[in-house]
This record gives sequence, C-alpha cells and structure tokens, in this order.
Amino acid sequence: MKILNQSSSAYAYALRVLYLHLSNHHQRPNQGIYTDDHVAVQSILLCLQSVFNDPVFLSKLDNTRRSQQKSRDSLYQYATDLKHIYRKLMVVRVDFGYNQFVSKTVLPQRRIEDDWERQLQYVQKNFADSFVGYAVKFEHGKDKGLHAHSVFFFDGNVVCNDAKIGRILGEYWEHLVTDDLGLHFNCNTSDHKASLLVCGLGTFTGREQAFRDGMWIIADYLSKPDAMVRLLLPERTKIFRRGYLNYWQQLKLTNRLAMPCTASVEFTTLS
Repeated sequence: MKILNQSSSAYAYALRVLYLHLSNHHQRPNQGIYTDDHVAVQSILLCLQSVFNDPVFLSKLDNTRRSQQKSRDSLYQYATDLKHIYRKLMVVRVDFGYNQFVSKTVLPQRRIEDDWERQLQYVQKNFADSFVGYAVKFEHGKDKGLHAHSVFFFDGNVVCNDAKIGRILGEYWEHLVTDDLGLHFNCNTSDHKASLLVCGLGTFTGREQAFRDGMWIIADYLSKPDAMVRLLLPERTKIFRRGYLNYWQQLKLTNRLAMPCTASVEFTTLS
C-alpha cells in the first residue's frame, strides 16, 4: 500500500481503491469475514466499474495518455533530427534483461538502472566515433521480469553490420555488465527484421518510408507507460529516457535544414 500511495498514475489509483475495497469487504475466513465467490466477484466488478467512472481516475488516465503522446512525439522528432544530420543512419535495438533465476529475485530492482548506465557508458566510449544517440524504456514482464528495451543510433558512414553491433552490445551486457547473470535479445538479426511488417532497424541512407514508419512504431512502443515498473521502482521517475542533440548536432541540423536540397524533406507519421 505504501508503494501504491507513492505513485500518481491512474493504474496505481485504481489498485488502491480495489485494495481498500477488498480489505473492507472480503477478508479471508480466518480473519473473521467470509463471502462466497459469486458475491465477491460481483462486488469486485461493481468496485471496478465505479473506479473507471471516477473523475479522479479519468483525469489521471488523461494525464498518462498526454504524457505518453509527448514522449512518443519527442522520440520520433529526435530520431528524424538525427536522420537529417546523418545521411547514413544506423538504428540498432537490443533488449537487455536477466536470466529467469535472477529475474524472480529483487536483484534486477536494485541493479537494472545502474547496469544499464554501465552499458551506455560502454557504447559511448567504445563507439565514440560513431555513436550518436539512444533511447530506452524500462519494462516489466511476467516471464522476463525487469528488462530494458534499448535503441542506439550510429553514424552509418563510420560503422556497418548492424546485426554484429547488436551482438557485441548483447555479449558485453551478459558477460561484463551483469557477470553472466544477464540475457539479451538482438532485434537486428536478419531473421527478426524479416519478421517485422515494418522494419525501422538497420542502416538508412535516404528518405526511406520504412525509417519514418518504423521509427513511429518504435517511438510509440517505447513511450507506452508501464505501471508495474513504477511500482517496482517507486523512487525512479525516468522509466523512459532518450538522448538529446549536442551543440555540434544542433548546429549541423540547422545547416542541413537550411539547405535547399533538404528543405523539401518531410517526415510524416503513420495515420
């Protein structure tokens, strides 16, 4: 209950109301109060119905949606700005997590953000001549536990073979960041990219529609809120993070957009 009270999300509010309802009306038999399953289920459904029509819940839900849209649009704009700056832009996505033995413990809650920061520092140092940006979303899954969906942007004129880079990053996470307690999934393998209806991964050299549509899908997914993560990491607020253009990139973007040959380039979103 303390964790729920620390969260301002609509989902935490709904859980608080439901928890209090259950505590007041449906205690276990050895606690002195008992109701049959049919009555209990009916009572819970009525409680949820009242929550979903509660102005406080609806207001919090609207705030959550607007925050998600703002994060999505900012990531999409960030990626398209990078595409303007770097004529050849490589997009690599790797999911970082922990093996099932570890994911069921509290260790990921204590380490995942620090581990991910170590991973980012490795990329910044070892790909200093090509690394240009990133985005990450921390998420919780029933089977995977806490994990991080990560996207890295590279200058495609400096590096090649996105699948190999994804593998290098994943192996570093598994063996050096997490001391062999980690797992990774390389989304840039040829098999995985072939399974995507719209692929925003790999190296893009021009005005490919796949980049625009693919990045919109990636941005929409990474910006979706995860109530469970906020409950597991109540003191953290930046569940979704992205990089920002440095001074040189901002200057380069301004110059590129001012050039007549690029002035007509438009980045549109999926309808």
